[in-house]
Amino acid sequence: MLREAAQEWETSLQLAGDKDSALALHQAFDRAGFNAVLVWRLGDLKRRTAKEYVSPLEFANTHACLNRKDEALRYLEEAYQDHEPWLVHLQYLPNFDFLHSDHGYQAIVSKMGLPAAQ
Repeated sequence: MLREAAQEWETSLQLAGDKDSALALHQAFDRAGFNAVLVWRLGDLKRRTAKEYVSPLEFANTHACLNRKDEALRYLEEAYQDHEPWLVHLQYLPNFDFLHSDHGYQAIVSKMGLPAAQ
């Protein structure tokens, strides 16, 4: 269903009037699949940070989708330092499930006073 997810994402970008990004996403998927779309997303997030605030949680989520543990944890810690409001949902975000047993992840959850994941 990754193809369908990429197509929906592309459609949402087109509807938002961002035809260049829609085309770039489409080309990334055609070139190398959904992981290429996620790598494209990281580049897009980095470009956006030059113009506007981008939550570190967006970087953390994208790195988590790529199973990049260290990068995901680094951005989760940055999101914690930035007092990112959406971080309170961390334990229920499935992209981070693979981190639940990691001590760094557990430290962030503990600092926030969140209950352990079930």
